[in-house]
Order: sequence, then C-alpha cells, then structure tokens
Amino acid sequence: MFLNRIEIAICAAASAMTMLSCARSSDSVPSQSRELTISEQAAAARQYDPSSLLEVTRISDLPESLRSHFKGWMEPGDTNGKAPYRFIVAGASNTRALVAFEEFGYVPSTHAISYVHANDDWVAAQTWDAVGHPKSLAELRNTISRFVLPASGR
Repeated sequence: MFLNRIEIAICAAASAMTMLSCARSSDSVPSQSRELTISEQAAAARQYDPSSLLEVTRISDLPESLRSHFKGWMEPGDTNGKAPYRFIVAGASNTRALVAFEEFGYVPSTHAISYVHANDDWVAAQTWDAVGHPKSLAELRNTISRFVLPASGR
C-alpha cells in the first residue's frame, strides 16, 4: 500500500514535469542581435509605417538581411513537423517589414512582428498575438489595426 502511494506520487510528478516542458516561452520568437533600451524600442515603433510595404508570400522573397532572423522556418504549405515556425505572409520594403507566422507547440498560435531597418540590422518594432491566418498583406494589416495596443505594449 505504501509503495503504491509512492508510485502514484512519482507518476504525478513525472506528468507535471512533462506538461511544464511542453509550455512555450514568449521569448522564442525571432530575436535581434542585441537587446534594445526602452527609448530605442519606442523610437523603432515610431519609425514603423506599413504604407510602403509590398506583399511577400515566401521567406525567400524577404530582404536578405531580414531573412537571417528566420533561419530554419518552413515555407507556406510545408509540413515537415520539425521546424518550430511556419511563415504565413509578410509585407516588406527596404526599411520596414511586417511578418506573420505560426508557432507550433502544445497549442499552436499565430503572431505578427513589425521591423524597421536601423544600424545595419532589422529591429523588432511591435508584436501582435492571435493574428489568425491572413491570406494577404491587406488582411494582415486589417487584423492588426483592430488591436488597441500590440502584444509587446510598444
């Protein structure tokens, strides 16, 4: 009887650890080469202007220096099951970009990140969660315009 209780406790602890290891971290989205100060983040957010963006339907069509933030991602329609993210749609210009993607995990989710080109790197300006699966840049813009504040609060 005593051993059964210990076995049950061990199984419960193992199950809890398994569930915790499946949890996703919000820090798993593409990063930039260095962390920005709050004032730098605010300046980047002010520079973002989606009016000049052209629709991009494949990662390979993004500006080359921005593609480095998305190494190992799947293209739309790919289903290899190994990559943690799938590109959905984007808009890009020489100095600004907006990228929507799906993040796989226990509960798949969708996100969008806006970027501005500053100091020879692409800097994340804003992020949005739960953007759905937009089929075009216009649909993505319409979706994020409904948010009062982006998920990042910037």
